[in-house]
Amino acid sequence: MNRRAQLDADLRHLARMLPPWCEHLRDPAQFWPQFTCLASEILARADPRDHAYARRVLDALLTRNGMRADARRR
Repeated sequence: MNRRAQLDADLRHLARMLPPWCEHLRDPAQFWPQFTCLASEILARADPRDHAYARRVLDALLTRNGMRADARRR
């Protein structure tokens, strides 16, 4: 599988994980370290030329699941 296809597969997998994960959060503060770790792993495997694309997808996933991307910076 080429790197872009693997990146898309990784992002789809995370997209499937997020709804139940967000629904069962006891404390939203627990979300960010875990999400950051998973996102970092995805980005580490991605071609550097695809990082901007991956970040846009990750931000869209967060927005779609009610987790504002800027909330992690607070």
